[in-house]
Amino acid sequence: MLYSNKKKSKLLQLILIVVFAILTNLLIYTIKYQKSFKNTIITKINDFIPNINYKILERNSSSKNINPSQNINDTNGIIEIPKINLKEQLPNINSTDNDVNKNIYIIKESIFPLEGKNSHIILAAHSGYNKIAYFKRLPELVIGDDVYLYYNSKKYLYQITTFFEIEKTGKLIYKTKSNNDITLITCLKGTNKQIVYQGILISTSNL
Repeated sequence: MLYSNKKKSKLLQLILIVVFAILTNLLIYTIKYQKSFKNTIITKINDFIPNINYKILERNSSSKNINPSQNINDTNGIIEIPKINLKEQLPNINSTDNDVNKNIYIIKESIFPLEGKNSHIILAAHSGYNKIAYFKRLPELVIGDDVYLYYNSKKYLYQITTFFEIEKTGKLIYKTKSNNDITLITCLKGTNKQIVYQGILISTSNL
């Protein structure tokens, strides 16, 4: 009887050790997963970067007449990239104008800057030679180039820190170590690839 009780006790100890090990590994995995998810953005891109044979549409606005300090209720601000002579209004993210065949497209997962909050902005536009090819000169950018966002009466300065090419698989998966960044995507002309630029927020100033 005594031997049987000892055997049961050892078996119970073994079970407790196994359960403890499983719970410990589960906790470690959960922490790692949450940290990875926080810095990973996964978004479909086949919906906003179709093939290059798209219909030519007229531009909705003229970049020459944009005033960054104006109160723009129908847009999500203005993007400016001096090196490639780009300055365009961004549509409201929930508007029907938020369409790659009309404007620079704001990916739905984008989070715009708010005081005290992290922000991740993802923009896509056509390359090519048509009037809606807003990112036709995007591949000219290099690390260190400036990107400006005028939004909510503030001027945000981003600096390009990395760029890379991806296949047109219909998904974009990337990790960012920054709490505030901007991502720009377009197709590479004559290929089945896209180029992705990422920049981090350098400074913020009032307009």
